[in-house]
Amino acid sequence: MFHISTLGGFSYQLREFADLDGFVPEPGDRPKNFRWDSSRQWDSQTWKEFLYRAQDRKHKVEQLSSLWEAAS
Repeated sequence: MFHISTLGGFSYQLREFADLDGFVPEPGDRPKNFRWDSSRQWDSQTWKEFLYRAQDRKHKVEQLSSLWEAAS
């Protein structure tokens, strides 16, 4: 897991994947290790899909951040 603040100004793009404390899960994490809104329900499949989408978005944010830094 990591906190969205570690990705700087582009981190807002990960907000939908963060728990109530701003932590985003990564492969190997379990839903019970996070503080989710009570309306979130997880089963094995939905958790895997969520992790995949979160990782994909993290990589896109990292690419944008790298491009921005290179252009600065």
